[in-house]
Amino acid sequence: MHSVVEKFLLHFVDTSALHIFNETNIQYISNCLFRNEERNNSMRDSWGNWEFPFTQYPYQEAYLDNYILNLLTQHGVKQKQIWPDNKKFALCISHDVDFIVDHSFPEINRRIWKTLKFSNSLQEKILLPFETAFGILKGINPAKKETFLYDKWIDEIDKHGFKSTFFYFNRPSFSNLNFVDCDYRLSDRVTYRNTTCKVTDMIKEMHQSGFEIGLHGSYETHNNADMMRKQNEGLSEVIQEEVVSSRQHWLKFDIHKTPSTIQNAGLLYDSTLGFNRTIGFRAGTSYPYQLTDEHCNALGVTELPMIIMDGALFKANSLELNQEHAIQRSLLMMDEVEKVGGCLTLNFHPNYLTNPNYWNTFCAILDEAKRRNVFNGTMKEIMSLF
Repeated sequence: MHSVVEKFLLHFVDTSALHIFNETNIQYISNCLFRNEERNNSMRDSWGNWEFPFTQYPYQEAYLDNYILNLLTQHGVKQKQIWPDNKKFALCISHDVDFIVDHSFPEINRRIWKTLKFSNSLQEKILLPFETAFGILKGINPAKKETFLYDKWIDEIDKHGFKSTFFYFNRPSFSNLNFVDCDYRLSDRVTYRNTTCKVTDMIKEMHQSGFEIGLHGSYETHNNADMMRKQNEGLSEVIQEEVVSSRQHWLKFDIHKTPSTIQNAGLLYDSTLGFNRTIGFRAGTSYPYQLTDEHCNALGVTELPMIIMDGALFKANSLELNQEHAIQRSLLMMDEVEKVGGCLTLNFHPNYLTNPNYWNTFCAILDEAKRRNVFNGTMKEIMSLF
């Protein structure tokens, strides 16, 4: 039995019960965990990502977890209890920090230069001065200047007795930028806890309060270990502690290259594997599993699958749900994860706070998770259990 498969099965059963899995079972589980359908299929979206229309699996279900649990039932084997305090399932809350301040002058300036560098559209370049002027006018309006309010996210999570992981972007040099990369720097200023401070100071305070700081790797880091390592080292210097968790910006993930890139950059955990345009189970599981290289050899990186992302619920070219249906679909995902005893991993972006659909859906998920007495931890805390 492959070591990756064996370690994964130990989430469900003790070593003494591994004999119930035959060669056919092992092959199916391997295909899911090694992401063989991604490896053997060249279909990708316009961003080079694997998306839900390409899969042949029922991604709205935890199909791999259900497959294993059905085998346990057939052999009369009881599922293993893995979460502390006999909790039935876990909740991992995370946030990709793509913007720091609404209409920040430094960010506007960087966005201008980035547009000039990448855009081949004359229309975009003609409209750029007008869009810039609009951003500046909004920026000087005190009512519009700061709208992301990180305090509110922290307070809402604290209110439920939960903690979360914030993935911060450490902007690369101009020569290494991609058009979709974030425009803030860690040296920018933000209002946090009624004080104007640098982003680095906010990060330090979050870290000291028990929230995990992870790396939101820039777009081009998906196959560039040196760039990813440099960004991570800069973030580690801020908190004076090794940053071990990551999620790629735009969920950019090349199954052939990115797992080894993450390992070579010195990170231990990743939570990129999910969908940009829907919610569900990309690998059929809500449990952590080891990533593998091109030859399916185990790497020193463990993946915690992302199940629900806010943009996938609401954005155009995604599910485009209203608030009521977004909450319903999210709670159906929670039902599925609870049924298999896994981990529901959320990704909500702080810059969507002012949109009531996003914020109310986030609060509704936390309320229901609290009611169900879920186990919660940061990504690092959850992964350390295994």
